[in-house]
Amino acid sequence: MIQNTLEILYTIRKDMTRKSKFKYWSSMIHKLKGKSPGKCLTESKDDDIASVCKPLAAMLCLDEGIRMFKRENSGKSGGMMDVDDEKDMGVVSRIKKLALALMAEASSRESRAWLKNKVPEFERLEAAMKEKERKERKDYAEKQAKERGRSNQNPDGKLFLEPEHAIIRPTDGLTGPEKVAHRVLWRALGLDDKSLPKLEATSDIKRDSKKKPTDFSCVYAEDKALKQAKRFFSSDMTNCNVRTVCAVLTFAQALEDFDWSTYGMPDDQPPLVSLTSLLESQDPSLDLWHLFDFIHQRMKTAKISKLVKSICPGVPVSLVQTALFVQGAWAHTSKTRTGGLPSLGDPRAAVEHVAQLLRQRVYEAKVQTALWQQKIVNDRLKKSSRRGRLVIEQKEFESCHEGLPRTFTVKDMDLLLKITRIRHEKDQKTLGKEKVLDENLDSKKSLAKPLKDKKDAKTGKKDKKDSKTEKKQMDVYAPVCGYIPPQILMTGLLKHRCCWVSCPDYLKCFATKRDLIHGTRVGLFRHISKLFHPERKYVQGLHKVSIAAFRRHRNSKTNFVREVAEYYVKTLMEKSGSGKGRTGYSFGEASIAENGLKARAREHAGLLHDEFMRSGAAI
Repeated sequence: MIQNTLEILYTIRKDMTRKSKFKYWSSMIHKLKGKSPGKCLTESKDDDIASVCKPLAAMLCLDEGIRMFKRENSGKSGGMMDVDDEKDMGVVSRIKKLALALMAEASSRESRAWLKNKVPEFERLEAAMKEKERKERKDYAEKQAKERGRSNQNPDGKLFLEPEHAIIRPTDGLTGPEKVAHRVLWRALGLDDKSLPKLEATSDIKRDSKKKPTDFSCVYAEDKALKQAKRFFSSDMTNCNVRTVCAVLTFAQALEDFDWSTYGMPDDQPPLVSLTSLLESQDPSLDLWHLFDFIHQRMKTAKISKLVKSICPGVPVSLVQTALFVQGAWAHTSKTRTGGLPSLGDPRAAVEHVAQLLRQRVYEAKVQTALWQQKIVNDRLKKSSRRGRLVIEQKEFESCHEGLPRTFTVKDMDLLLKITRIRHEKDQKTLGKEKVLDENLDSKKSLAKPLKDKKDAKTGKKDKKDSKTEKKQMDVYAPVCGYIPPQILMTGLLKHRCCWVSCPDYLKCFATKRDLIHGTRVGLFRHISKLFHPERKYVQGLHKVSIAAFRRHRNSKTNFVREVAEYYVKTLMEKSGSGKGRTGYSFGEASIAENGLKARAREHAGLLHDEFMRSGAAI
């Protein structure tokens, strides 16, 4: 087996020393001799290290690579890091850096394959967890929809998001292997949320989110980490792992330490040149048993624990093993290894740094979750506070607009003219000034023809600026100060005047210039707008529907009340404010609200019937 290995080495060496390829491999050896060999083991275009096998082959098959293991004044019978002279300490230091860098890079690339192999299992667990959360949100949405008295229009329940449903996970935005790495390392290092800083007041959340990794605890569970590291190194996921690096370094050191003078080779001749001469020799009496036996004895003692002890004297082997696993799993992508991996000269510090980075990632996710939940709460508080203010204003307004507005007939016109004239004069004295209608409003032509938007002479399109200006001039929401005679509608209500007897502005004219031009009732509906929002307390068009029902059921009050009450309840349960399709009873049971509406609807319908019978309306 050793002979086959040497013959393979001889063949690869022949190929590497060719003129077209020697420069590439020679520059690789030159980089490995530098102060930071780990920085030149990346997959970038400058380094082009697609596999750790490439630097290992260069070290083993080129004279410059074997020469890195040469010790001038120390014996050749010891291990890789055994030195007898201080002059050889530089060689030992270089080999130590190179060995740690190669093992870290091999571990990182093996971690990438190991994590990718676990992605399908992790995705199944994550999909099951998301499905469970989606089902919980759906059940919550259905429950909320049922309480609101309508069908669920959002199967996923996103519109019914509660603060506890708003969660940002530390793995959000990461790839599959990165998510697996985070989960594995979090469990392997024995980390938990208790070791994270507590989020204090909500006002300090943004300030707390700007923490550095050094602000977090570096404590981790060494036993758990070592157990997971052993489980990782027991599986061979790549063709070049840590054991391969250990074997190649030992083999290269054996070639350098062998006494080639046994076969009559000069001492100053490079080992690989001597090996090439022996393999190319045609002497049948040549016996390579001494070389094979020497390499065999060295390879028998090639163990990772022995290599680690020689590289890092005084450091527990288990700690280096844990550091290789933790750093490899954390920086398993080529992007995270840009610029090379940090040195494992202090393995405990490397593991503690990863523990701090994990805690920082989880803490930042908690901060983002807290900010999101705080935003939801603040939005609801704003909405609830605004709604509460509107409800109070509505109750105050409703107290002055109880029941139904009064209806009038033609017989009441003389009295109305007299009362409204007195009311107008009283209002003018209160204002302290007399105003009259504009001449344009007095003109029948201006009342009959609404204002038109000006058009651009070139394009023929409406001038937006002029249109907006005219609209503002027309849409003056302050009531017209001139006297407007009362106008009775077919429903018995007055067109521009409030007909609630209990209102302080009873029979006051709310007509605007726009209303007089276009025949609208914007001013009056602005006055009674608080009856429609935030909860609908009055049914628009109730009198028109009641007139039609009264004509059909003039002599049957029961049928009239039933028909009008059904319309009353249906309209209020389906509409809220100015929107459609939304219930006005967002809080409380819909059934209780409906029962209260039915009682009020029957009461109002009965009052309308009595009023129509009294005034003789709709005849």
